[in-house]
Amino acid sequence: MRTPNNSSARYQQGDPPADPAMLQTFLREELTKIGGALAALAVGHLDVLTVAPVKPREVDLHVADGVLWNPGGGKGLYAYSGGAWTLIKALP
Repeated sequence: MRTPNNSSARYQQGDPPADPAMLQTFLREELTKIGGALAALAVGHLDVLTVAPVKPREVDLHVADGVLWNPGGGKGLYAYSGGAWTLIKALP
């Protein structure tokens, strides 16, 4: 099993092991990944997105990479409101 990456606010589910003897290790690693994602969110970390969220909700905040996903003002922090993305802060 791979080492969990706790630098992201996103949790990616791992594939459960075929060997039941490895289940305890798998669960520990999954809980560590979940805990890392929650901790990143708790301190305000936002991952830079390269695609627009599929179903944005009112007042969602996201950081666009400005290249693969450019809601209009390049790389930066955007808020979703009234059906549109509004640039809050441009980023270098």
